[in-house]
Amino acid sequence: MKKPNSFIIGAPKCGTTSLATWLREHPQVFVSDPKEPRYFNTDFGLRATHSLEEYEEIFYNAKPDHIAILEASTTYLCSKNAVQKILEYSPTAKFIVMLRKPQDMVISWHAELCKSSEDQHDIEVAWRLQENRAAKLNLPRYSISEDYYQYGKVCRVGTQLKRVKDYVSKDNMLVVFLEDIRKNPQVQFNNVLNFLGVSPLCLQKYSTVNRRQHIRSIFFRNFILSLSRFRKFIGITSTTGFLKPLNRLNQSQNNYQKMRIGFKRELDDYFYEEIMTVEKIVGRVPDEWFDNE
Repeated sequence: MKKPNSFIIGAPKCGTTSLATWLREHPQVFVSDPKEPRYFNTDFGLRATHSLEEYEEIFYNAKPDHIAILEASTTYLCSKNAVQKILEYSPTAKFIVMLRKPQDMVISWHAELCKSSEDQHDIEVAWRLQENRAAKLNLPRYSISEDYYQYGKVCRVGTQLKRVKDYVSKDNMLVVFLEDIRKNPQVQFNNVLNFLGVSPLCLQKYSTVNRRQHIRSIFFRNFILSLSRFRKFIGITSTTGFLKPLNRLNQSQNNYQKMRIGFKRELDDYFYEEIMTVEKIVGRVPDEWFDNE
């Protein structure tokens, strides 16, 4: 059985799902199913796979002609020990780190959590609750893990990238910016393929997967979640087909909330050093990262 030798380790809401979907099209690349087994993040968030046997089972179908065997758990970048644990397991592992402007990442991460558990529709209110939530106070009713509601920590990309750099050689780490992918997906995709050591490939279409969606109503989302739990309680385990139309009804790509100018400046100040750290490590950041409009 082949073991994973390449890892997309985050960050969340930075195009990791899209990249993993594109990589599935390559005959020399095997991408795990599920995409995010979250086995090595023992100190952050929830683990989806708990035993080594269960973890390695998801790579069972990898073939001899698969050169790059990879998974894409976005929680690894937030974790303080995941990269070390991966290197203990696979000493020559390659790491792909996908980043975007951290202020935009906060917005997308908040929108993602609102789909499942966050009960504060106002992003500024959710931001101000971080200290309490770190102490397990004021957590959402359907809380997943208190780690996920630490928006600043999750999006502190400079600190996270520096931690990876401390353990991973330059040749085994590739940083990909979402802003660059949006401008020229073909070039960025082939950069990834070259890094993985597989042949170039031109896809017919570079679709965006898991695009940001904003929910219209927290109350309606909780109703859907309660309905799902009730159906499971009475023994109806297949709920996907029934709930999908309701979830779609409650989602919108245009329900974007405008932030107060003061709060936007607060985020700019909060992430300034993080951006400078990324620029120092990579040698550049996209122009959009310094766009304060």
